Amino acid sequence: MPELIQKVVSRIFNAIISYDGTLDIVIAGTVAILRGLRNKDGFTSVLLDSLLCCIFGLLVKNTPYVQGISIEWPQASFAICVIIGCIGSKYIGDWIKSALDAVNIFKLLRK
Repeated sequence: MPELIQKVVSRIFNAIISYDGTLDIVIAGTVAILRGLRNKDGFTSVLLDSLLCCIFGLLVKNTPYVQGISIEWPQASFAICVIIGCIGSKYIGDWIKSALDAVNIFKLLRK
């Protein structure tokens, strides 16, 4: 029986690793869960933040810039996903909102 469990775990782990960067995205979500539990946020808030961090990790990991860095430094996407999990989706969302407000086309058209 232990051999069967070892084979199943080995196949699952190989499937995760062979798919390009899935483990990095899972790490982003896990770090976000740990950060949310440390901050004593609500359970639903922690799970949503984790999901958003996984999505942000997926989007950032697939950008050409990160893929170019990954050629020279293979752990770059892993490090970026950990950083995304650490800072959280609220900070990233606020940063994106402020960047979009800075170049708001409707404000420029009103002038």
